[in-house]
Amino acid sequence: MKNAFRQIKLRFLKPVTMKKIFYFLLFICASCNNDDDAKPQQHGPLETYLKDNNVSIIKTTKSSIVYSAGNATHRGYIFTPLKDIKLTHVGAKIAETGTFDVELIEMDGMYIKYDTLVSEDLTINNTENFIYKEIKTPLVLKANKSYLLRYFNESHSSVYDAGTGSFNASDPNYIKLPLTIGDIQIKTLYYTYLTQYNGVYHLGVEGGWSAGILRGLVDIVYEPVN
Repeated sequence: MKNAFRQIKLRFLKPVTMKKIFYFLLFICASCNNDDDAKPQQHGPLETYLKDNNVSIIKTTKSSIVYSAGNATHRGYIFTPLKDIKLTHVGAKIAETGTFDVELIEMDGMYIKYDTLVSEDLTINNTENFIYKEIKTPLVLKANKSYLLRYFNESHSSVYDAGTGSFNASDPNYIKLPLTIGDIQIKTLYYTYLTQYNGVYHLGVEGGWSAGILRGLVDIVYEPVN
């Protein structure tokens, strides 16, 4: 009878114990999801500017402003922090899914020093939104120094234009450079055209320009430095 009582007792307690464990694990999972939902979404100054000003965004391939369609390219812009800032993320809005190399390069005046400060592979799984990636080590960018922010793409079909571009500065979609957004000033657009030979890309043309648009929508997230 004693053994029989022990078996009955165990059969009675086991379902109750498993049920408690199930609800406990469910609670833990719900707590983790709430924590993830509570994390603030990163937004950069360019993304905020384009949204707040309702700037038109179209694919470069649909733009009336010419481009060299047969070449791979870097796209981005040269900017200057107006005060010291701590860079925490790089990002972009790109018109194709895939993985793209986003770089931050220190400038010597308006000339590239080719000192790459940041190089991050950014995976784009949503072409409608800006995607940001936390850099490995936060980096202080100095006031009044120039930096190049760019990404590489093998096809112009991945590139967005912000603004319709025109020679009429009164056009609401005309973006005049230099453009001050928060604590940074975008000074000029940047591009390269590269050709491929024996599987290796070679620089053909490099330059800066302005045509009332931003071509290549790269962005950063930063914190002020006190």
